[in-house]
Amino acid sequence: MNPNTYFEQKKFILALTTLFKESYDRNIDAKYFEWRYFDKTNPPPYFECEIRDKILASSYSAMPMEIAHNGEIFESIQSMTTMTHPNWRGLGLFVALAKALYSRGILDEKCFVWGFPNTKSQDAFVNKLGWSEICQLPTLTFDLDRPRHMTHKDVSVLSRDDGFQFEYPGMPNDGLIRVNRSREYLFWRYARNPTNNYSNFVIHRQSVVSSYLVTKTFKDGIDLVDFHAVNSNEARLLLMGVIQIGLESGIKTLNCWCTPGANRYNVLRDFGFTESEPFTYFSGLELIPGSAPLGWLDIHNWDIQMGDSDVY
Repeated sequence: MNPNTYFEQKKFILALTTLFKESYDRNIDAKYFEWRYFDKTNPPPYFECEIRDKILASSYSAMPMEIAHNGEIFESIQSMTTMTHPNWRGLGLFVALAKALYSRGILDEKCFVWGFPNTKSQDAFVNKLGWSEICQLPTLTFDLDRPRHMTHKDVSVLSRDDGFQFEYPGMPNDGLIRVNRSREYLFWRYARNPTNNYSNFVIHRQSVVSSYLVTKTFKDGIDLVDFHAVNSNEARLLLMGVIQIGLESGIKTLNCWCTPGANRYNVLRDFGFTESEPFTYFSGLELIPGSAPLGWLDIHNWDIQMGDSDVY
């Protein structure tokens, strides 16, 4: 069922935070759900819920997401949080809710659904819902404690645009499939996020950005969550800037995701980034046969980053 037919918004957010606590045995800030699902600057989400004994017993959600590929936009939905109260587990609620949600997606002509299932839910997505595993994404890690000889470049060309007020480039026509990162999307995803603080380093000329790198500090590491570079030289400049900040602030590691086809992949490996845990499932299901970008089940055709997941 659609939650709006049962709950008003404030009560629904409270119900979500309660169900999250019951499902995962940890708390979540209600502001996260308010931003993720009810922010008016973002398209409304898909929700399917099960009500038992007048409480929210299970829920499944997905976000409409534009996917860019060689100048063409494909309408998809990104699989989001799955939650079931312990009292109602083992009843097949998640599978029933997912199938109902995907049926709505098909009616709205969404090409495919994709996401990052956790280890516990991956089998259910694949074996019960027909998803295909595209890849297990490794974390690429750069150890700032390791001795090295590096040429320090002048990084004075770097600026900050944490509010995403500059003009940002469109998606490159390089054959790769990726989330469509419009300036509006970047603003919503990072500047409006109420629970995480992001820094956005940019190279620009007269407020027109050519390359940017969005970072988030977590414990003693820096996550490179969103990285777009017009060429290898600007990718190196952005990395050097973040490395200098990390060294000055006692950061131990830099972490990111990068698929082999992305133009920054070789730059990261040249710097010394190596594969490490955790590995993250990246999987999906075509909802309308033949409607997804050609080759979408091959990770070499994707540009996937940490910022594509709601975990980062």
